[in-house]
Amino acid sequence: MTAKQRKKLRQTLVERVTALYRTVHSDVRASMVQEVFEEGGDEPRDEGDESMRTLMRDTRMRLAEADAQRAQLMEEALRRLNGPDAGKCDDCGGDIEWKRLEAVPWALRCVDCQEAAEFDAKDHSPSL
Repeated sequence: MTAKQRKKLRQTLVERVTALYRTVHSDVRASMVQEVFEEGGDEPRDEGDESMRTLMRDTRMRLAEADAQRAQLMEEALRRLNGPDAGKCDDCGGDIEWKRLEAVPWALRCVDCQEAAEFDAKDHSPSL
């Protein structure tokens, strides 16, 4: 990976992680405000209302968890940029294609190894 590519990747990662944190912060703030000032907040709700509210809260939590995982991957990618393994596949040690890094700057694997990992995960998934 060239110095110019590292710089571009670093800039992209910083922009994306910053945008992610801003979005999450904004969503959390809006959610808190909505909970506090929701219309009819003290009125009793029926089971359907409460169920919908619980579903929405759980959905927000799952989204927040996914965003936190993505942010962690981005932060780790920024740290890797400083070392010799920047742009290297965690599995095979080969170079991760530049097009892949442009699309997914936090990628840990080359396309072939990522496909193999996804196939293995699908192959070993629990069945009913």
